Amino acid sequence: MTSKRKQLSNAFSTGGGGPHFESHVQASYVTLMLTGGFAPCLPCWPVSGIAKSFRYNDAFIKKESADIKFLVEVVEPVSRAFESSRYGEMLSLLGNASLNIRSLDDKKSRAGQLARLAELRKSGSIGDVITHLTETGFPPPPEAVATVAKRLKTASEEEVKESRTLTEAQKLRDCPYSELIALADYIDERTPFHTKHGVKGAEFENVLVVCGRGWNHYNWNAFLEWAKNGVPQDKTEAYERNRNLFYVACSRPKTNLALLFTQELSPEALEQLAAWFGGENVKALNGI
Repeated sequence: MTSKRKQLSNAFSTGGGGPHFESHVQASYVTLMLTGGFAPCLPCWPVSGIAKSFRYNDAFIKKESADIKFLVEVVEPVSRAFESSRYGEMLSLLGNASLNIRSLDDKKSRAGQLARLAELRKSGSIGDVITHLTETGFPPPPEAVATVAKRLKTASEEEVKESRTLTEAQKLRDCPYSELIALADYIDERTPFHTKHGVKGAEFENVLVVCGRGWNHYNWNAFLEWAKNGVPQDKTEAYERNRNLFYVACSRPKTNLALLFTQELSPEALEQLAAWFGGENVKALNGI
């Protein structure tokens, strides 16, 4: 029985280096992008500035920040609808109350404000966009956003430093708005990147799974060692948690699966990987 596999494009067209060259380049790019790293000719993670603005990731990933929530859930959908000439959708998102259009001049004014917003989204900072919205009230910022904007406008440098809320808000406003657009695309699943938990039940042609130590609940090296040597009595729950998520991630592709471990693996862990996937498929990406 033979299986058909989708072939990679000719590796030599991108500089040569053997059949795994392109896979190595792609894996390197994704690793750098997800971890906020840097390499010549490769861009950093598109939202690294936003990530550095907050103490906790949930502030922007789960939209716990009022600024992030407003921009992602209101400003971005309205802006995309306006720029795509989907005016019915835009009006539905805004609601008639916020339009406040009573004359042709009002209509022209709103159109001009949205056009200016479109310009700021392309070339301005997050602060530029929030300032524009607070001044025009269109789309109207919620009270939490307007209050922080007002406090920042009058606060001294020392007052900003002493307040975590103001410090995070100021750092966020200094970021280019292009980062907010990239974040919104990620949150709304308009990118090829997903969490392992978020893809349960989904299928994709090709999948690259990044396994790292970003969360204490998951330790892939320990999981692989336990799979090989047996699970300690007090680690059964941890093993099952790791095993279940590993299964979810590895069962998503239809054609090709690649696992990229960013944490160091012990010889025993590597042996278990070789037993599952074949020793010829376990490779070190040296120099990355």
